[in-house]
This record gives sequence, C-alpha cells and structure tokens, in this order.
Amino acid sequence: MAEADLKTKITQLQMATEKSDAILNGNKKRAIARHGESLKETIAAVNKLRLTVEAEKISKGTSAEEIEEWNKTVENTMEKADGMVEILEQWLDEQDARKEKIQLEEKAEREEIEREKQLQFELKLHEAKVKLQSEITPE
Repeated sequence: MAEADLKTKITQLQMATEKSDAILNGNKKRAIARHGESLKETIAAVNKLRLTVEAEKISKGTSAEEIEEWNKTVENTMEKADGMVEILEQWLDEQDARKEKIQLEEKAEREEIEREKQLQFELKLHEAKVKLQSEITPE
C-alpha cells in the first residue's frame, strides 16, 4: 500500500519537476511561487512515504544493500526536485530584488524632482527679495 502511494507521489514529483521550466518561462510570480510550494509539499510527502516503505523493507528482511540502492533512485528524484525548488526560489528572489531596486530608483527620482522644485522656489524667492530690496533702496 505505502509502496504504491510512493510510486504515485514519485510520478507526481517527476511530472511537476518537468513542467517547472514552462512555468518559469511564463514569468508569472504567483504561479512560480505556487509551483515551488507544491514541489516542496510533494517532496516532503515522497520523503515521508520513502521512510515508511524503507521501514517495511527492513521488517521484511530486505538486505541493506538493496534498500540503499532503492533509496538512491528515490533520493535522485527528490534531489532533482530540490534543485528546481532552488531555481524557482532564486527567480523569486531576483524578482523581489528588481522590484526593490526599481522602487528605490523611483523614490530617488521623486526626491530629486522635489529638490529641484525646492531650488526653483528658493531661487524665485531670492529674486523677489532682490527686486523688492532694489525698489526700496533709492539709487
């Protein structure tokens, strides 16, 4: 029973891992984040089932070498999925960094515009002051 469930989950994990590139190419942040979470959940489910099946194999008297060999195939699938999760998380981190950079640039631009407005205001104020002083001071 657990072994059949494990095979099903491994197949799901392989299918999800294979479609990761297509999801990345879609450049949709929510879809990528959701896919990453799904991969993580499936990896955790596979690992839990792997441990259950491993325990069953041990109790049936399967040799340690056979169990180790069997474990390697399951772990390889999980490692591929883990690698894809890292790629997805890196993509998300890069998007967040780009967004933050754009926000900082926009803020700096707004501050520069405000400084320029303030300078223009102060210049007009100074010009008005000079004009007023020249009108008050007789020549």
